[in-house]
Amino acid sequence: MNKNKGFTLIEFLMTIGIIAILSAIVIVATNPGRQFAAARDSARDSDTSSIYQSLLSYRVSRAGGFPDIDLPSEPKEICNTNHFDFEDCAENDLVDLSPLVPDYMNDIPIDPAVGENEVSTGYEIAINEINDVTVCAPLAETREVGICETERRENDFACGDALVDSRDGETYDTVMIGEQCWMAEDLRHECENYVDTGDSTESPEGWWDEEEDPTMCSDANDGTNDYGNVLYQWPAAVAWDYEGDPPEEGVQGLCPDDWYIPTDSDWEDLKSWLLDNGYEIDDSGEVYSNALKDPQEDWCTEEGSEFCGEIDFLALPGGYQGVDWSDFSYKLNRVGTHGHWWSSSIDPESEDGDIEIKGIYFSHDHTSVGDFVFSDRVGVSIRCIKE
Repeated sequence: MNKNKGFTLIEFLMTIGIIAILSAIVIVATNPGRQFAAARDSARDSDTSSIYQSLLSYRVSRAGGFPDIDLPSEPKEICNTNHFDFEDCAENDLVDLSPLVPDYMNDIPIDPAVGENEVSTGYEIAINEINDVTVCAPLAETREVGICETERRENDFACGDALVDSRDGETYDTVMIGEQCWMAEDLRHECENYVDTGDSTESPEGWWDEEEDPTMCSDANDGTNDYGNVLYQWPAAVAWDYEGDPPEEGVQGLCPDDWYIPTDSDWEDLKSWLLDNGYEIDDSGEVYSNALKDPQEDWCTEEGSEFCGEIDFLALPGGYQGVDWSDFSYKLNRVGTHGHWWSSSIDPESEDGDIEIKGIYFSHDHTSVGDFVFSDRVGVSIRCIKE
């Protein structure tokens, strides 16, 4: 007799449950940035609730009023009185909730996206005509946290989402690596002195002209490879026209709003994360560049090939625009074999009148992430990092 039979109801429900759990795991694995953003919004829920509850307790103890707190009728940012005093709050037109500390809360909560030393907490507060208090988090990323009856700033981006550059409509993939949010593509925004070199490998006219300020950028196409990225002289990258001193490191430069040119320390932090997560080369303190390369470009090294493209940083071998030391000419170099990326950090050993900039590079025949120091007149790729 055939004893085979179909699923029982319990078995069917268990199967559906297992599928749902596996689906959730896949969602978390494929978009960790969204999960981190959701976690930050949970912290915002807790912070705004804490502020609200503390205000209620304060009002009860003060016979239903706020004698020492001036609450606005329209939403206004709350002052970081953990580090700033009343005069700082007043100067920046921020709400001072210091009377709540320490009797009603230990300190004033700070939004997860706001630095501890910024004068605003990132949270907003208001009181309406019937004395209802509202506290909200305008920096919320995945949903509304609190309700403020005012126009909210648009801030729906979570790392892992596509970034749309409002200046030119260019769209970039993004990737969360450790605690850093990076563009997963090279910047393609054209600088003011952009030059389309077509199929020529020669540097644009005036690129290395000692009589002119080098603020140019050009495409990285040598006629055989077109990676779609733009190569920037450093002053163009950091939007500096040589008027006054060079900008401080970490400047926005040509990056979109809320993004900036990474510092040398940012690159070092990226390498440290790789070291801490198993990408070290034979206990040498160096890391495999393969993990950050675009695997479709066939430029990963044989050593460490198992890591090729594993991080989704998708670095391209776009070369650089500068000196070809074989004939001392100025042209496009190493397209298809090397990739170079600026930092916003000036080499401290630069001599007066000859600014040299730090950066990193990858090579098709070099296993590790290399460091370079280039003249600011060289044309190099840009990767932006989120503030």
